[in-house]
Amino acid sequence: METCEDEQWIRAAQGGDEAAFGRLVDRYKDTVFATVVAITGDFEAAHDIGQETFLRAWFGIARLEDAESFGPWLRTIARNRSRTFLVSCLRDSLTKSLNLGED
Repeated sequence: METCEDEQWIRAAQGGDEAAFGRLVDRYKDTVFATVVAITGDFEAAHDIGQETFLRAWFGIARLEDAESFGPWLRTIARNRSRTFLVSCLRDSLTKSLNLGED
């Protein structure tokens, strides 16, 4: 649940305020990290996926209509990026397996 302070930071970030967005990153980074680790089980990849999540949020925050939905919206981005990571890992694994059998 977002606080009044969060809403102020969200509105400021929507106007391009990088410091306000930085405060949101500080506030939500543990939630994003936990979401990513829960899906991927990969602590190392979680840092990169978390950064990508916040990068996508920064570029999309201007389109966010309801400041109260910021937390769920951010977790959705984290879940989607995590799933993309898993698909990529599976694809890489299958490609390696198929390449091993080509000798």
